[in-house]
Amino acid sequence: MNTDTLIKASLEEDIGPGDITTEATLKKDKTIEAHITSNQNGTLCGIDIAKKVFETLDKNITFQKQANDSEKIKANQTIAKLKGSAKTILAGERTALNFLGHLTGIATQTSNFKKQCQNAELLDTRKTTPCLRTLEKYAVKCGGGKNHRIGLYDMILIKDNHIKAAGSIENALALANKQNTTQNMKSENSMSVRSSKATSDPKRNTEQCMCALERSETHLIASLLQGGRPAFNKTAIELECKTLDEVKEALKSTTPPDIIMLDNMTITDIKKALTIINKKTKTEISGGITQDNIKQIDALRPDYISTSKITVSAPHHDYSMNIEI
Repeated sequence: MNTDTLIKASLEEDIGPGDITTEATLKKDKTIEAHITSNQNGTLCGIDIAKKVFETLDKNITFQKQANDSEKIKANQTIAKLKGSAKTILAGERTALNFLGHLTGIATQTSNFKKQCQNAELLDTRKTTPCLRTLEKYAVKCGGGKNHRIGLYDMILIKDNHIKAAGSIENALALANKQNTTQNMKSENSMSVRSSKATSDPKRNTEQCMCALERSETHLIASLLQGGRPAFNKTAIELECKTLDEVKEALKSTTPPDIIMLDNMTITDIKKALTIINKKTKTEISGGITQDNIKQIDALRPDYISTSKITVSAPHHDYSMNIEI
């Protein structure tokens, strides 16, 4: 969801037809100053979203950042100072703090996991809050993690249900590679058509470039997981394996995957699986990852470790806002 749309919807949800408490207690508006304070240590995320919340309500609000996203913050640290309409600042307070608390919580949780993960890339998952995925994945990056696929459209990830539907691992991989080849041909033809239709209109060409950049950003993780190969040449194919037999079957395939995900395996089986794979493909460990075991798993040197814990289990970071008359 577009960030502007999300902020407007969030404000509408909270304010509704009006802030009746502020209207009742503040008959005449006045200019006030306020500061937002972190009540605990963490990794900041969402400061620009908070700024946008207040600016959406009133363009005349002055919002001065005292810290930036990704920075470590401490308890009792002021992260922003505001000046402007009392009614506006009070109306936007909770929405701004909700975004800050949620996103900082994810960034902090990610940072804590990342400290235990020195060899593998730490990845998030698609287990995110509906309509907040873009922001939550941004928070993961602020905490030092990397984004796995953004959605169902930018990477092929074959899971157990796909394998059942296709009939076997071999069939699923063959069909995925066939789709990859077909889609690549369509993409190249489409790019040629767009190129031939380019105009001399600077505004039109700028819009076309922006669309291309958006598509490229969508495919960043696919490119990452392919070791930097251009995503439009071949979409990465990942296969989820739950047993050692599935790992062996994947490697015997005539069209092996780019990445094998070892899902919910024991440490013993992970070790065996990594030995069997022997760097023939990239490897990802997922399922049951906690701060207690991630260091042990990381020591096995897989390419990636993915966990939903950095998004769905991140505790809310506590902020407060105080005004000065």
